[in-house]
Amino acid sequence: IFSVGVLLLYIDMIIGTAIVACDKQNALAVLSFCAIFINIGLNFLMIPMAHANTGNGGIGAAIATIVTEFFMLVACVFILPRKIFDSGEPGIIYKSIASGVLLIASLLLLERMLPEWNWMVQGAIGGAAYVGCLLIFRIFSPSELTIILGLIDPRNLKKLLNSGVSNA
Repeated sequence: IFSVGVLLLYIDMIIGTAIVACDKQNALAVLSFCAIFINIGLNFLMIPMAHANTGNGGIGAAIATIVTEFFMLVACVFILPRKIFDSGEPGIIYKSIASGVLLIASLLLLERMLPEWNWMVQGAIGGAAYVGCLLIFRIFSPSELTIILGLIDPRNLKKLLNSGVSNA
């Protein structure tokens, strides 16, 4: 259950960075302050309720986190300037969502078909399927691909490691 809250948290962090980049950090601070009280109130209600119904109060805390992060997501979208949503290719959102759905489907399929495989192997295969979908759907621009390939180039990694050793 909590994994949904973590996913929303990751999205909120990206949107929060965009809000700060748009110089709207004061609005984000006020929103975050409100979220504290929403989360505390929901935890106060949900933990005893979940404990009474399932014997596990942690489920209530996870649900409270999901609701709080969803509140932050919706509220943060309203803080962002409208022009942010006008730029870029509209289909990129749908392609990214489709890639994520295919990732989840591949992980579920691998777990069902090959339960004896280590979860890390399944995750690596699912991750490769996700990256493959991103490439097939052409999510990345040519300049972004150049940057990504530069980051994973073993020669660049060696230079980075050597520069870290020489600075120590």
